Amino acid sequence: YRHATCLDVFFMILGSIGAAVSGACMPVMMMYFGDVTGAIVQYGDCYFNFTSSNTTNATLEDEKLTEAITKFCIQACALGLVSFVCIYVSVLVFSFSAVRQVCFSYTLSCSNFS
Repeated sequence: YRHATCLDVFFMILGSIGAAVSGACMPVMMMYFGDVTGAIVQYGDCYFNFTSSNTTNATLEDEKLTEAITKFCIQACALGLVSFVCIYVSVLVFSFSAVRQVCFSYTLSCSNFS
């Protein structure tokens, strides 16, 4: 970090923020899994309590389960995209900052020998 410029420090801060956001995505994903698991359990409980003559409630429960799974799929895809972008940006800016610092250090060492 001795040869880091202000731009390199900015890149490292940006990379750290991206890594923190991508790390926070997993607990959020677990909350989404919990929601869809709860919907599946509720569907299972209600499904076995229906009588053969009460098909209206069964249809409503089917729709609720389908809605919960659809919501989960949309949330999981959005969260996956956010995580992918944050990880990509994090790796990109850390690598770019490292290359800039190594090149600057190499330039300094070459100029000292001449």
